[in-house]
Amino acid sequence: MEDFVKSKIIISIVAVIIGIVALVLWGQKTHAVDIVSPKEVFDRAQRDSNVVLIDVRTEEEYNGDLGHVAGTILIPVQQLDQRANELDKYKDRIIIAICRSGNRSGKAAELLSHRGFTALNMEGGMLQWNRDKLPVIRDTTR
Repeated sequence: MEDFVKSKIIISIVAVIIGIVALVLWGQKTHAVDIVSPKEVFDRAQRDSNVVLIDVRTEEEYNGDLGHVAGTILIPVQQLDQRANELDKYKDRIIIAICRSGNRSGKAAELLSHRGFTALNMEGGMLQWNRDKLPVIRDTTR
């Protein structure tokens, strides 16, 4: 009988621990964002005025060797949380975040998603955009 009571106590403790872990993990869920290829971004930007492109690199990168996509709004990812209200007028549009390789833009798209925007991440960033030989604007005064 004593072993039976101990078993019930152990089972109850394990169940409580599992419940706590489940609640913690559920509370930490992320807003996974969709990824689009540079070619898809280019095509969408050409045909859909509902698309807004933001570049989340630094100003130096934006004007650097990789260039930038025409019509992008530059908001470095380090400033995005403080400057996200500048994008409020685009809440009803699709925002596509762009960076060098797709890493920072993924974080930016997730941050914007948390703030109620429809945000996508451009896969491969400007590195892939250039590999795909899509049009870029480069600073010719350098």
